[in-house]
Amino acid sequence: FAKFGYRIDEADNGVDAVAAVAAKPYDVMLLDMDLPRLSGDEVLRRVREGSASPHLKVIVLSGQGDGAHLS
Repeated sequence: FAKFGYRIDEADNGVDAVAAVAAKPYDVMLLDMDLPRLSGDEVLRRVREGSASPHLKVIVLSGQGDGAHLS
């Protein structure tokens, strides 16, 4: 993505992901549901409550089963 001019940031855990999204605006977030320190569900809830990016699009990724656990 960087090759095409996109800025990419990474977070190693859910706590860092929430902090990053609160600190500056983003257009898209790729969110793993199985993150250390804070689950993907909780990250999504917190991001929706206090995001610096009101139009943030979130793409949820999960390697768990058939996705029935996603709401």
